[in-house]
Amino acid sequence: FLLISLVLLLALSLAALSLGCPTEEEEEPPPVDEEEEEEEEEEGPVYGGIMKCIGGTFPVNIGYTPEFMPTDSIYALPCIERLCEWDEEGIQIPVLATSWVSDPDNLTITWYLREGVTFHDGTPWNAEACRWNFQLQLDAGRLADGQYIESLKVVDEHTITMHLTAYNWHMIDNYGWVMMISPTAFENAGDTLEERIEWARSNSVGTGSFKVVDFQRDVVLIYDRNDNYWREGMPYLDGIEARYIPDPVTAAATMEAGEADMWVYASAVQSILDLEEKGLTVNWGTGLSGMFWSLLPNSSDPDSPLANEEVREAIEYAIDRPAIAEMLGYGKWEPLHQMASSAWPGYVPDYDPRPYDPDKARELLADAGYAGGFETTILATDMARDAVAALQAYLGDVGIIVEPDIADFGRY
Repeated sequence: FLLISLVLLLALSLAALSLGCPTEEEEEPPPVDEEEEEEEEEEGPVYGGIMKCIGGTFPVNIGYTPEFMPTDSIYALPCIERLCEWDEEGIQIPVLATSWVSDPDNLTITWYLREGVTFHDGTPWNAEACRWNFQLQLDAGRLADGQYIESLKVVDEHTITMHLTAYNWHMIDNYGWVMMISPTAFENAGDTLEERIEWARSNSVGTGSFKVVDFQRDVVLIYDRNDNYWREGMPYLDGIEARYIPDPVTAAATMEAGEADMWVYASAVQSILDLEEKGLTVNWGTGLSGMFWSLLPNSSDPDSPLANEEVREAIEYAIDRPAIAEMLGYGKWEPLHQMASSAWPGYVPDYDPRPYDPDKARELLADAGYAGGFETTILATDMARDAVAALQAYLGDVGIIVEPDIADFGRY
């Protein structure tokens, strides 16, 4: 199985910290008293207000975690938390766990959980709730490295031990990133598992700093502050209002008009650069917070040309990643030849990738019995439309005829 990485989109979020853009006619601001300025700085962040956010993609599921797509999990983060997460430097930091101990020799991982935390429905966060969430993922077959969990043992109220059949260094990432929802809220949501799952897709009951109060797919997602949040003094905001604006032109106009505070999943790099020139602040992200665009070949179908390893190698040689990254990313995208970006711990700096070589691609296709090429379909979201067009051209050059299938995020 060959996973073909294309580019890393670093332009994930656009945060407007200063919505007004000064003009030449504006007067200079009055002088500021230094003592008054120091007093204001000592006061710290100001509480209150609603952050207005717009998104180029939108969640289809905000509460049934085994089915979470990347967009779903991003929008659920204000409500649902994990055992641990990464900070901006790529260091794992505790969240619902305070610490953990890996014992590769004895094939165990023990999690020590944070005390005094409750879900939005008032039920306690504890080891049993943690065990239940892992079991939910295991039963759905959606937990990465879940096949290595032999058993889950609740040691005490706030300690749980995983007994494993094998160990690898990915496990803390994979297990620690499971998003924890209220077992009670889920179990009481219906008489059948199907009813409970359907309810959870539209309802988010976690331990996070905000609660979901309204969710309309492809329209709006509204959060209110959680007054019982376990982090002292947080959250600062009274709420968050997220609206779905898939058209980048409309989204950019909304930002420029000061009608939104943040634009997430803003992949229209030219629009972002234009807004940056007009005074809005752009968070270009890091390799840790980027989004990957990759080709996932249907190699499991024995009748598909993509089941042939030489065909998959030919596709790699047929694509000029640096050119795509430069053309569509305006220098802000990183071409990828492996699944880890240069900022990730798993990145292999001395990896020797297959270069762009269309002649080599044609040779491999001929060796695989596809000298005349073949037809295939690329399923993608609207966000990747331009990238698919580029792939269509590169693959067409070596005889692979691509039919784009641009889907809404739910079908995708």
